[in-house]
Amino acid sequence: NGGLLGLREVRERLGADVSEDDVRRAGETLGPLGGGYGIVRVGRREYVRSVPRELSGDQAAVVEAAQVLGYVAVGMLRDNLGWESARCRTVVDDLVAGGLLWVDKQTEGEWEFWSPTFMLDAPEGEGEDGEGGEDAAVP
Repeated sequence: NGGLLGLREVRERLGADVSEDDVRRAGETLGPLGGGYGIVRVGRREYVRSVPRELSGDQAAVVEAAQVLGYVAVGMLRDNLGWESARCRTVVDDLVAGGLLWVDKQTEGEWEFWSPTFMLDAPEGEGEDGEGGEDAAVP
């Protein structure tokens, strides 16, 4: 899951007796203990973070785009965010190194960088076996 798991998905995995607010409070309670656990908001969605890092503003923008579209590409980020290619590449490389994006090198154009959460949330038959799925390079 790249270290970010949707709050709703955590609640569903735990069972009907647990509310999203219960998960949110539990995550916030674990924050001071370290280990990287906590609740983060990316765009309109909340996630349980299980990696020991904070997202920069640039990283949050890229993760949000990947959550909405499923993937990002350097050219897409450059054109839509108005950033230089080097800035886009630096942010993407850092997110790949942290497991927050997966690389698909099999596209005909430039590489695509997929959100693991999007892949896991995709309806059966999409994402895992479709474009950018099982043949994608996973760091």
